[in-house]
Amino acid sequence: MLRIFKRFLLLSLPYCSLVAAEEESILEILESESSPQSAPIPAGTLLNGSYILPEVQVIGEYIEQEEQPITIGVAGELSSTEIEESLLRFAGASSSTLEGIELEQNLRATLGETLASQPGVSASAYSPAVSRPIIRGFEGNRVLTLLDGLNTFDLSQNSPDHGILIEPLFAKAIDIHRGPSSLLYGNTAIGGVVNTRTRFIPDVGDEDLLDFRGLIGFESQGNAWQEANAITVQKGQIAITASQSQRQSNDISIPGTARTALYDEVFQPRLLIPGQGEVPIPNPTGTLPNSAFESETASVGIRIGSEDHLSFGLTYGRFSTDYGIPFFFSGDSTDFFGTTDISADLSRADAHLSYVPPSNLGPFNRIQFRFGVGDYQQQEIFVGEGRDEGISFLETAFDRQTTEARFELYNGSSESALEGIIGAQYLADRLISDRLLIPPPQNVRLDSTLRNEGLGIFINQKLRFGNWTLEAGSRTETTTTSLEEPGNPAFIVEDTATSNALSLTYDQEDFYFLDKVQFSLSGSLTSRLPTSTERNALWENAALGRFIIGGDLDGVPLNAEESQGIEFVISGQQGASEFSATTYYYDFSNYIFLEDQFLSFSPTAVFVEAPALFWGFEAEWIQHLIQEKDRTLDLKIIADLARSENQDTDQPIPRTPAARLGGSLRYQSPHWDFFLEANHYFAVTEDDITPFQELPTEAYTLINAGFSYRPRNDPGNLQLSIRFNNLLDADARSHTSFRKDTSPQPGFGTSIDLRYQF
Repeated sequence: MLRIFKRFLLLSLPYCSLVAAEEESILEILESESSPQSAPIPAGTLLNGSYILPEVQVIGEYIEQEEQPITIGVAGELSSTEIEESLLRFAGASSSTLEGIELEQNLRATLGETLASQPGVSASAYSPAVSRPIIRGFEGNRVLTLLDGLNTFDLSQNSPDHGILIEPLFAKAIDIHRGPSSLLYGNTAIGGVVNTRTRFIPDVGDEDLLDFRGLIGFESQGNAWQEANAITVQKGQIAITASQSQRQSNDISIPGTARTALYDEVFQPRLLIPGQGEVPIPNPTGTLPNSAFESETASVGIRIGSEDHLSFGLTYGRFSTDYGIPFFFSGDSTDFFGTTDISADLSRADAHLSYVPPSNLGPFNRIQFRFGVGDYQQQEIFVGEGRDEGISFLETAFDRQTTEARFELYNGSSESALEGIIGAQYLADRLISDRLLIPPPQNVRLDSTLRNEGLGIFINQKLRFGNWTLEAGSRTETTTTSLEEPGNPAFIVEDTATSNALSLTYDQEDFYFLDKVQFSLSGSLTSRLPTSTERNALWENAALGRFIIGGDLDGVPLNAEESQGIEFVISGQQGASEFSATTYYYDFSNYIFLEDQFLSFSPTAVFVEAPALFWGFEAEWIQHLIQEKDRTLDLKIIADLARSENQDTDQPIPRTPAARLGGSLRYQSPHWDFFLEANHYFAVTEDDITPFQELPTEAYTLINAGFSYRPRNDPGNLQLSIRFNNLLDADARSHTSFRKDTSPQPGFGTSIDLRYQF
């Protein structure tokens, strides 16, 4: 550990001197010349991407009203300190934030489902309890999921079937970082970073406060119910908060059959029954068996100090969940017949320290330190059905301990010519896996310990001159991964990777026929080191229905994943209309992904690498039909397209998202909110139809609607919301999921929520 931090200090010295020298020279230029930057900036001016603020845009939120709709996690506007803590100051032009009334209307049971309506974002959809966000076709370690700026400490990034242990009900905002700002979190985040911001560590201020918020709700899908409560007590410069929540759902209803007709035709699910021979396995209709789930969360947090000087916060929380994985035919009629139940528990503690010195420390005006530890346990239990009823056994068990520390130094501000951050991130985890290699009666098991330890040093600087902003980001990571198994020598790999990103942004008012416009061009050279799971995995994955094999186990280690990327963003405003469009292109010299194969004993997915291309676009148009102080009506149209190609095979990379065209209409007033949204997902038909390869996905349209009511005599403290999901009862199957052919999304359902506050 001492050696690692010595390395950080040595590497950070050149950054510190560079930042100080650049800021001094720029200030001299500004003092010697008459610069428009030194004049007061009028509110709403298009400057460095701040007039549209796609990263903090809120559709239909009351900015000037005193009466706000209530949610569990959102209470008024964010303070400047909170915005700095979330690093939104460094968000790129294509970054975005979901918050306010739009977040409330999109809240679902999982993070993936909550974000699925955002441009460029789709959900993995493995079961009602497991859904990860996928950005531009990138998943797994290429999309980092964070909780208040630190990792989630679960196994969701190690394998796509593991849920993200975040309760969306407690989110006050969800940030999606893209571009140079993603390097603040890791070289792995080429797809982006999803940071869920909560109030598990409360704010502090000068006023006394007692705030209680609660929610209770019911959903017809699975006869599900949910409840959540949070209380905050603030006395001067000390604040304490506590929260808890519960969810429970039975098996969900589906529009038709669980398995598609094409899947049954290709794979012919069957079961060998003694005395009868092979018989077809019934295709469930109307209900998806073993899709039930339940979860519980609890947390307590404290913060002491001043937002403007020194503050320290500490929180402790627990998250537990139990969910089922529906049956998946293994391709062998003699194999065990049944389902899998998964239970997971996470305990974590987080500490945040923020210090704003009375006078700058050299070029730096703020110091921030974050620290977290997590203990995660998971068990996967097979439960026999039919012929094997009464048989159950532990398939796989995981035990993961994680430690993370972030140290950040800030220089400049949003009004200075040079603004930035440098810092270091230390992350170490130990994953112990106990897995079944040969099922009963032999019961052959294997224990392994996978370790990751890494130090990342990062810098992000913004240079502003006139209407131009130049942003540069760089990150160097040194990691050590190892595999330890009884009776075998430890397998250790050490490596270093560096990623760089550069963007140039131009913004202007009164640009030809537009009131405001912004252009942004970004380029990146990234290098991602394979994880210990990608290198050394060797276990049955219940949700994927495959045996997972690491890429290093054939004796040839995986190389670092290298890519070159370019992205162009244009956004603007004309009268009551706003628009933004993004196009991107990534060229990977060796893209690492799970490739379906078939070994003699089981369907298998192996981590392989291949040269690959990714390209696509995202577009959004907003028309403010009504813009009044007490009511708004907005029409939004979105479209996104992601394409990929394995250059070795000239075929798409598996599980690339389907193209989408959608829109929404949202109305908000002091007492009523209403929304109607529709998203059409186009068919994916260009994949090979061969065993253990991807099957095509049919087109489908999802239509949702809902409204909220707040009583006139108490509009701020009580809210009744009703939502209608999948109004057309469409057979929806996400092409990004391994289980799209056997586990459709839920059919039509209605949910009712009652929120209260005092």
